[in-house]
Amino acid sequence: MSTVAEYSRYVAANIGGKFNQDGTVRVFPGNTIISKIDDSMKIYQELCGLVDKLLHAVERTPFSWLPASSYHMTVIEGVCDQNRREGYWTSLLSLDTPLDDVDALFKREFAKVQQPTEIRMRWKRIQLGSALTVRLEPATEESRAQLVAYRNDVSQRLGIRFPNHDDYGFHISLAYLTSTPTEEEANQIDRELDNVNQYIEQTPLTFSIRQPQLCFFKDMFDFSPTRLVR
Repeated sequence: MSTVAEYSRYVAANIGGKFNQDGTVRVFPGNTIISKIDDSMKIYQELCGLVDKLLHAVERTPFSWLPASSYHMTVIEGVCDQNRREGYWTSLLSLDTPLDDVDALFKREFAKVQQPTEIRMRWKRIQLGSALTVRLEPATEESRAQLVAYRNDVSQRLGIRFPNHDDYGFHISLAYLTSTPTEEEANQIDRELDNVNQYIEQTPLTFSIRQPQLCFFKDMFDFSPTRLVR
């Protein structure tokens, strides 16, 4: 069970970064390698159903919900313009390199990456931190090995290797906490998340991910395979 104090810490992690104080999305540019979740996939329909349940379970939602069109699984993180630190930026360019130049380098080098064959994932649980996410794991050992090899290849070519590279937790983000709930609201949320996890446990679901794409974003609402004007 999450305490109100924990919720407050989660909110503080989002405000001023990805979201504004009023919960609206904030400019937070960057790039990333993702597998999109589209409306032809069973997992997409299930996620929309879960969100609908959560929206009706809590009288006042403390979340900023992501549009379903943005749903994706991050395969390996790229860089964010506002997070220029050693270990979170490409080692191929200096920390003060304009993001547009990083985009150009990544696009050129990503084209050399050999794409994996079919990778199958399964959902594990819904989890609340600074973001509300559905956690995923490889459905087979072959898929796990492919993901490791692919992430290592991308990491080497783009010069990105975050501290959590070897134990990265795959997930699909649904929402971000942008206001602190009352104790009653926190209890409501926890109860509903327990219900969702019971549903996930009782409803096994595996799916093949779409081919990973290098995408560019200006905020958390849209991820485009086409380079953006920075």
